[in-house]
Amino acid sequence: MISELYDSLDGQVVLLAGADGGVGAAVADELLRRGATLYVGSADGTVFSGGIPLALDLTDSESIGAAVGRVVGDRGRLDVLVLLPAVSDRRDWSLLEASIDTVDAGIARTFRGPLLLVRAALPYLLEHDGGRVVTVSADDTTSAHPADAAVQVSTAAFDAFASYLDATFAPRLIANNATPGRARADGGHCGRGDPTESSAETVGTLARLRPGSDGGVDWSDCRAVGN
Repeated sequence: MISELYDSLDGQVVLLAGADGGVGAAVADELLRRGATLYVGSADGTVFSGGIPLALDLTDSESIGAAVGRVVGDRGRLDVLVLLPAVSDRRDWSLLEASIDTVDAGIARTFRGPLLLVRAALPYLLEHDGGRVVTVSADDTTSAHPADAAVQVSTAAFDAFASYLDATFAPRLIANNATPGRARADGGHCGRGDPTESSAETVGTLARLRPGSDGGVDWSDCRAVGN
């Protein structure tokens, strides 16, 4: 496993998508602590101290294009894209009961939108060797209710996205998935045993991978755990 790291993210531009839910605040804090120029994309105007707020509605293709355009227009580059999992807002329907519009909305929010965002960002991530994409799996606090079939299925596809990106665009692109850790009495490898802090530090590690590092790998608790 090759995983050489930059000491910091100074001078590097990071777009964090989906920051309006889940572990967004902890991930933003970690990336800022590492020195990133951080654009925080959310649909609800989420703002983190030190981050640059960015209107980003993952259900709207025009919003996606405009968000990437603003980052590159401002900075002339994009080094890292971090995709956080969508938070399900439907917990009261089953696949048998849901309307087609409801199913489509769930898929658009959790997979179609992130896919279109990566497509918009790829030309800039591939302008130099070592652009990075970090996907973050849903955990128990962000995953959908078991009855929310559309979100469950598209979340599984989202989790496999890093493997596809690695198989298609490596070695110019380094794409990995971060799986939230579980609370550990011994503190684990990072996060002092706290799953949210562990997830954030794992993202911070993957965002600092140098060109030539391995991709297509699932990471948890700040270490690689498998392909």
